[in-house]
Amino acid sequence: MLLQVKVWIVGSEPAIWRLLEIAPSLTLDEIHGVIQTAVGWRDSHLHGHRPLCSSARRQRARPRTTSLGPSGSAGRQ
Repeated sequence: MLLQVKVWIVGSEPAIWRLLEIAPSLTLDEIHGVIQTAVGWRDSHLHGHRPLCSSARRQRARPRTTSLGPSGSAGRQ
């Protein structure tokens, strides 16, 4: 069994998205690698991941992004 996941770049014009099929056993770290490869990135762009619940889908809430601070600790923007 595979899971189908739609990933898109918020605010891009035209829309940039990928439809991925991933194994349910993948860890978040492994999914991160799959997304990076699917979008053609090399893990050098500021990015964030979040699930989109039905209420957020309607509101298109501003995504949270995560970046590494000077000490390498993660911080929210």
